[in-house]
Amino acid sequence: MHLLYAIEIYGNTYPTYIDKLFKLNSILLRILQYKGTRSHVPDLYFNYNTLPITLLHERQLLILAHKIIYLPETVPGVFIDYLSKNESVHPHNTRTKENMHMHCAIF
Repeated sequence: MHLLYAIEIYGNTYPTYIDKLFKLNSILLRILQYKGTRSHVPDLYFNYNTLPITLLHERQLLILAHKIIYLPETVPGVFIDYLSKNESVHPHNTRTKENMHMHCAIF
């Protein structure tokens, strides 16, 4: 659960930093499951019903985007202005007017 804390923010860091966290998490899963260094990493995550850091980050971003669009009252105010429909950004009647426009680099 601690890995999910603010993952929307720190998940956008450099891949080398995320890789260190991924390796540390894999080592921890091996220790918890009494597995050797030759055990397959996907099996470790599958056994604990979890995802690697990069996929957790993507999942949490999708959940956040869903909440911003469909349940804005459940999202902290700081996140509300990150997404809006294209029609609110420009007045042109285009095919993509219903698509989402990103205002911030968090995604």
